[in-house]
Amino acid sequence: MQVALRLHEARELFEQPERSPLDPDYEPWCVLPGAEYLIQVIRSDPRARIAVEVPRGGPGPGEVRAALVRYSGARAAELTREIRSEVRRALWTLLPTGIVFAVTLVLSRLADSSSSHWLSSTIAEALVVVGWVVLWAPIAILGTDIWILVGRRQGYRRLASHEVEVTVV
Repeated sequence: MQVALRLHEARELFEQPERSPLDPDYEPWCVLPGAEYLIQVIRSDPRARIAVEVPRGGPGPGEVRAALVRYSGARAAELTREIRSEVRRALWTLLPTGIVFAVTLVLSRLADSSSSHWLSSTIAEALVVVGWVVLWAPIAILGTDIWILVGRRQGYRRLASHEVEVTVV
């Protein structure tokens, strides 16, 4: 895959371009900053060839590459902090939700053993479901949410080390 960004100003890499879909020079990537678009490209195809065209009179190719590295590093660090925060939140919520889960299991056993009536077995099953629903929040954080953030962070790290061809036009 080859991707080329034609920028009106170098700042369009880090700020959303002010181009309307009604403008003749509007491009599909203009819905977000150019660097964010490049992250999406790299996440979908790590071997993509990326070219960025900046206009004369602005920063040179070296400055643009350095800015992309700084931006990517800052965003990766931000995601690292968010990952740590989410793990901490999941571990702290695991204790009270684990207690609720254990209590609902005990109550479920008591309800199930109290009689063989269909109502008591229904209540027992409902208590187990309630326990799993309560426990789901920390499980979701540790099981899926963290990995989404890790994938985004990996995209920023890849952009920082990716060969981006910057030309002045």
